[in-house]
Amino acid sequence: MLKYCPTCERSSKEIRFIGEFCEACIIKKLAKRLPNTIKVSYCKRCERLKAPGGYVEFDNKALASVITHDVCERNSTAKVKSFDGDVAVVDFIYNVEGEQVHVEMKEGIEKKHLICRDCYRKSSGYYEALVQLRGDRIRMENMVTKIKNFLASNSAFITKIEELDEGLDVYVSDKKAMNAFFLYSRINPKRSYTLYGIKEGREVYRNIYALRL
Repeated sequence: MLKYCPTCERSSKEIRFIGEFCEACIIKKLAKRLPNTIKVSYCKRCERLKAPGGYVEFDNKALASVITHDVCERNSTAKVKSFDGDVAVVDFIYNVEGEQVHVEMKEGIEKKHLICRDCYRKSSGYYEALVQLRGDRIRMENMVTKIKNFLASNSAFITKIEELDEGLDVYVSDKKAMNAFFLYSRINPKRSYTLYGIKEGREVYRNIYALRL
């Protein structure tokens, strides 16, 4: 059945129709609802983007996740086709009456600089766990490398390493990550705890792990 768009009067012979309207008019209508500028936040130290799930490497996929979360309507998602630092070409993908409609837009990217929690903690010397390594120097250094690699893949880090005559003291940002490391590595260090503060009326402890190699 031949259709004519009530907005532009084009026929269904000329262009795809979705419902009673042609695709071009639907795209124009959807485009008017989109902003010209998108605000994003990123850490000025590590340059990671603040995404819905936390701070991530600043790339097209991460930017698309922010746009989808902050800008897109319930029936749409976003895909970043290109990004040059100040302008992104974004493909907004809508579901209209069961059909997929693409709205390509040039969006200005306005960046807000801040400092992420990890960078703040690194600069302030924050730590939740202390690993006391004692024994053979080479084995201690190898253990530090293993800890670093594990923490890097678990959103944690070594705040500092203190060299002592008797060994190495390794200060770690996240005690849960250290517990996971020892569980994963099947290592059972000697454990103790020290009170370092009160948070929301509850006592907060640092974990201390003593490991002889």
